[in-house]
Amino acid sequence: MHNGVSDLMPSPYTHAMLDRFRIICLSAVLLLGNLPDSALSQKQVANIADLCTEFSQAEMRTCLQEEVRKSTAALGRSTLQMMQALNAWDETPRYRDAALTALRRSETAFVAYRTSHCAFDTSLGGGAIGAALDSRSMRCIIPLNLERAGWLD
Repeated sequence: MHNGVSDLMPSPYTHAMLDRFRIICLSAVLLLGNLPDSALSQKQVANIADLCTEFSQAEMRTCLQEEVRKSTAALGRSTLQMMQALNAWDETPRYRDAALTALRRSETAFVAYRTSHCAFDTSLGGGAIGAALDSRSMRCIIPLNLERAGWLD
């Protein structure tokens, strides 16, 4: 019936959908309220900006390269642990495989994001010399790796 009023009244189906939506929203709020302890705080990110500054330019580059290596290794360990946990998950293979596929796609997307984001960030160095741009790039990669590793842990 198209009398204008009945068209605006929600159906029982709409009520059920709204209830599901409310549950999903509440779950998201509860989950987001409990961010992992390993997620980087602003203070930790600021500390990364100061990383290796006590060294000469040459030593700073070596120090930052080592920090990139360590953050990449931490990310690799976290990814491997997540894959192992998913493989051991007591769930229907269909869902376990879907989660593993999603993790692999997420990892590919993360690497693409990190690459493009850090290229943009490095470009903000403008006409700086190569060593300064390299340092800027490495200081971009380190916190992204550590943040991702923290989310996977």
